[in-house]
Amino acid sequence: MVENQLLLKKKFSTPIVAIDLMGCDVEPVAIAKSVMAAGFPFKYIFIVHESCKLPPCYEAHYASEIFSEKDNPLEVARRKKTSLTMGVQLIAVGKADAFITAGDTGTLIASSRLYLETLLPSKKLALMTKLPTLKGQVLLGDLGANIHVKAEDFLEFAKLGIAFLKASGIAHPKMGFLNIGQESTKGAPEWVKAYLLLQELSSKENVIFHGNIEPCNLFTEDLQLVITEALAGNILLKTAEGVAKMVLKALKGSLEKPLWLDWSDYPGALLVGLKVPVIKVHGYSTDKAFLSAISSIKGLLKEKVIDKMADILRV
Repeated sequence: MVENQLLLKKKFSTPIVAIDLMGCDVEPVAIAKSVMAAGFPFKYIFIVHESCKLPPCYEAHYASEIFSEKDNPLEVARRKKTSLTMGVQLIAVGKADAFITAGDTGTLIASSRLYLETLLPSKKLALMTKLPTLKGQVLLGDLGANIHVKAEDFLEFAKLGIAFLKASGIAHPKMGFLNIGQESTKGAPEWVKAYLLLQELSSKENVIFHGNIEPCNLFTEDLQLVITEALAGNILLKTAEGVAKMVLKALKGSLEKPLWLDWSDYPGALLVGLKVPVIKVHGYSTDKAFLSAISSIKGLLKEKVIDKMADILRV
C-alpha cells in the first residue's frame, strides 16, 4: 500500500535532495563533487553502490545490488536494494524532498507507482521535459512513463501538462498534439479519438488547442504544451538532440554563445503526476545536467508548483 507522504513528510528547514549517482557515464564521485560545489541551498543524500565509496564528508547511502536492463523493473522495485529504489524510498518515508536519477526509466516508473502518491486518481504519470523553441519553451510529454497508450491516456497526459503550466504561471497555455499531419483525421484510430478528447478538454480548461502539430513545426510554433507518447516523443527528442549537436559542431568558432543549443542547460524529464519532484536525466548526462536538474527542483519547491497542481486538479 502506498504510504501517506503528507503524514510522513518532515518539514525540513533546508530541503533535502536525494541523488542516485549510478546509471550514468560520469564517475559518481565527480558528480557529487560538482553538486556540493555548486552552492544550491540544499542538503544532499547521495546513493551509490557499495563498491563505490564517497568521501566521509558526504552523506551517502550504499546499495547492495546493481540491476541491468534485462531485469524486470517491477521485481527490482520490490527488492528495494538498488540505488534507484533506495532513492524513491527516501522520499516515500519523508527523508528527502526530491529525487534525481539517471537510472532505468522502467524501474523508476515501477518504483514510483509502488511507493509514491500521485496527483490523479488514475495514478497516471508522464515524463515531461521543456524544449527550447524560437518562441520560448514547450513542454513535451509523455516521454516514456507509459508504453501502450489509448486515447484516454493522452487526455490524462494533457491534464497533467495543463495543470503544470497553470501552476507555473501560464494561465491559458496553447496545446498541440504531435502527429504526422495537421488534419484531425491523421494517425491511428486511437490518435483520431484522442484529438477529439483533447479538443473537448481544451474548451473545458480554457486552453487554446492548436490541433495536430507536425515535428517539423514544433520548434517554430508558439506552443507551450505538446502531447505525445513514449515512442514518438523519444524519437523526436533524440533527433532534436542529434541535430543540435550537429549544428553546434558546424558553427563552432563562429558564435560567441551557442544560443539555446546546449541541451545540458535543460534539466531531464520531470515525472509529472507525483506529489514530489522526481527528475530523470539521461544515462549519458554530464555533471552539468545534474546541476540543471537541481536548479529545476529549486524552482519547483520555491514556487510550490506541485502543491498548486494538486489544487488545480482538485485532488
